[in-house]
Amino acid sequence: MKNITIVCHDHKKSGANMSLLNWLKDVDKEKYNITVVVPRYNQEFFLDLKKVGVYKIINAHYIVRFKKLYKRCLSEKIKDTLKMIMSILNPINLFILTKKIKKTGVDIIHTNSFSVTYGYLISKKLKVPHVWHIREFMEEDHQITHLNNKKIAEYTKNSYAIYISDVIKNKFEFRYQFKGSYLIYNKIEYDNMYKKEKEFYSDNKCSIIIVGTLSKNKGHMDAIKLIEMNNNIGKYKMTLYIVGDGPYKKELIGYVKRKKIKNIDFLGHRNDVINLRKKMDIALMCSRNEALGRVTVEAQYYENLVIGANCGCTPYIIKNNKTGYLYEINNIDELYKIVEKAIVNKKETKKIIENAKKISLQKFNCDISKKILDIYKAVLESE
Repeated sequence: MKNITIVCHDHKKSGANMSLLNWLKDVDKEKYNITVVVPRYNQEFFLDLKKVGVYKIINAHYIVRFKKLYKRCLSEKIKDTLKMIMSILNPINLFILTKKIKKTGVDIIHTNSFSVTYGYLISKKLKVPHVWHIREFMEEDHQITHLNNKKIAEYTKNSYAIYISDVIKNKFEFRYQFKGSYLIYNKIEYDNMYKKEKEFYSDNKCSIIIVGTLSKNKGHMDAIKLIEMNNNIGKYKMTLYIVGDGPYKKELIGYVKRKKIKNIDFLGHRNDVINLRKKMDIALMCSRNEALGRVTVEAQYYENLVIGANCGCTPYIIKNNKTGYLYEINNIDELYKIVEKAIVNKKETKKIIENAKKISLQKFNCDISKKILDIYKAVLESE
C-alpha cells in the first residue's frame, strides 16, 4: 500500500478543494493510504473528505502567505497584517507537521495548489518526491504572486507538475523547469438528480448568472455594463445575478449605485449555485485569464447558455456557435448582440445548450484518479 500525503492551500470548499474531492472519490482506498493536510479546521470540508473515504486529516495550523498585487481595502490590510504576525509560528508548525507526516510512512507528497510551498519543504526534509498540482495562473487570475520567485524556481527543479489545462502548462513550462510534467483536466462531477425548471427564455425574461470571486480580472464589469446597456435600450427584460465575494465587491456595488443600474442582484457566496442555475437562462464567464473554468463546465452541465470571454482557457471549453458563444473582452456591444441573438433564435440556442451538456459531460465527468495514480507510480520509479 502506497502512502500519499496531499497538502491543501486552504480549508474551504474552493475550486481546488472541490476538484480534489472529485478525484479522491474514485481512488481505491485499499491500495492507497491517503492523508490530507489542511491549514485550518473546517467542518464542512472535513465532512466532505470523510464522505469520499478520506479519514486521515491533519489540521496543520499554518498560514499560507503570498504577495497580493491588487489594491486592498483597510479591513483586508488589517487581516493580512494579522496573518503576517501569526505566520511567525509557521516554522514551528512546519516542524510539528513534518513529524506527523513522517509517522504516516509517506511515499509521495502532492500539493493541491501552486500557491502553497509547505508540501515541497516537507518533502525535502523527508526526502520523498513532490508533485505540484498547478491549477492557477496566480498573477493573471487571482492577482497574487509568490513572496520569493527565486526560491520557487529552485523548488520546481526538484518537483513534478500536474497542469489542469494547456494554457496553464504553456505559462509555467516557459517560466520554470520541473523534473517532469503532466496534463490532466479536472474531473468535475455532475449531479444526476438535477432537473432544469425552465426552458430558455420561456417567460420572456432573461435571467443571467455570473459566478466567481469578485476580483478585477474576473471581468464582472462586462456583465454589469451589459445590463446597463440593456436598461438604456429597453428592449428586453434582463436580470443579472452576481454570485461570489471578493476584494472588488465594493467597487462593483459602487458603480451600480452611482449609475443607478436596476436589475442587478449581488447574492454573495452561495452553496446552492446548482439550484440557482435551474432558473437561469445564461451564464457569463467574463474572466480575463481563466485557468480552466469549473463554473463554465458546470453551467454547461446544468443547461445554462454559456457566453465567455475569448481568452484564457475559456475557448478550450466553449466552441463558438457550437457549445456556447465567445466575445472579446470589454466589447459590450458584441456581448449584447450575442445575448440578443440567443433570445431571437431560441431553437438554435436550445441545440447549443444540449450540445454543450453532452460534450462537457463526456470530457469532464470522468474518472481521472487512475491518471494521477499512474503519475505517482512513474514518479516513484524514476526517483
